[in-house]
Amino acid sequence: MLTNINDPKSCYEFRCIQNTFELVKILGVYWNGKNTTFETAIDLIAKTKTEFQQELGSDEIFNKRKKAITIHSLPKIQDLSFSDSEQY
Repeated sequence: MLTNINDPKSCYEFRCIQNTFELVKILGVYWNGKNTTFETAIDLIAKTKTEFQQELGSDEIFNKRKKAITIHSLPKIQDLSFSDSEQY
């Protein structure tokens, strides 16, 4: 995912069940302009949020934190707005 300095980017993954699209994953990347990216992966099905840092050009991950999150039901695409993504 390409990003500019101090400009976070997000990617959303949906699944389709009976003609209804449900949000299942959110991926976010933030680059501070130096040699590190800060990444967040939220899996709404597994109910987990993983945050980590990665050096540019390296596969090594450091400062990895994984925690459980509470999700009552998967958000449907027709019920989402841009401001809703802030809560995740």
